[in-house]
Amino acid sequence: MLAVFKREFKSYFTNPLGFIVLAAFYFFLGLGFLLIFSAGSPNMAETIFFTAQIGILYFIIPVITMRLFSDERRQKTDQALFTAPVKLIHIVLGKFFAAFVLYAMGFLPTIIFQLIVSGYKANASYFFYYVYALLGIMLFGGALIAIGMFI
Repeated sequence: MLAVFKREFKSYFTNPLGFIVLAAFYFFLGLGFLLIFSAGSPNMAETIFFTAQIGILYFIIPVITMRLFSDERRQKTDQALFTAPVKLIHIVLGKFFAAFVLYAMGFLPTIIFQLIVSGYKANASYFFYYVYALLGIMLFGGALIAIGMFI
């Protein structure tokens, strides 16, 4: 499973797909944070931008997942992969976790956003709202990645 994970994760960054996805993701995260923070509502549970980011995820997740199995067929490496001494579940999980880690890397700037907001608000409950919101968006993204891999 680890070998499949490394191969898939490396393949995201050997071509520009991973960089483009992360750049688009960071752009929309930063734009949303700028708009919400400048409006005077620095609640990070709101600035993970569920209303705006959910719509963006519907475009980013298919870009991440649509090449997981089709690249194997296109490069004619699917038979070598399926006949390797690796169980099918390990192949699927390796590909899933590679896509999920790329997706999770998209939300790394929100930690910086939370630190900025924490400098202005000393209420600790907002941090827990942020953690729960981040956990929810990670689970939602994992579900979308699983659906994308299934399709």
